[in-house]
Amino acid sequence: ELAKEAKIVEAELAQSQMAVRAATTDGERQQRGVVVNMSGRRARHAQIVAK
Repeated sequence: ELAKEAKIVEAELAQSQMAVRAATTDGERQQRGVVVNMSGRRARHAQIVAK
């Protein structure tokens, strides 16, 4: 069950990273990239624990 949740979160993270790459301006891409890098691991852990 936990492995299934982890895979779902991984897929969501991959989608958000694709959105970062698709960002139109360098500033937007940089800003989103920092957020993903800083909070991605913590958010993934929080989502798994919450469910």
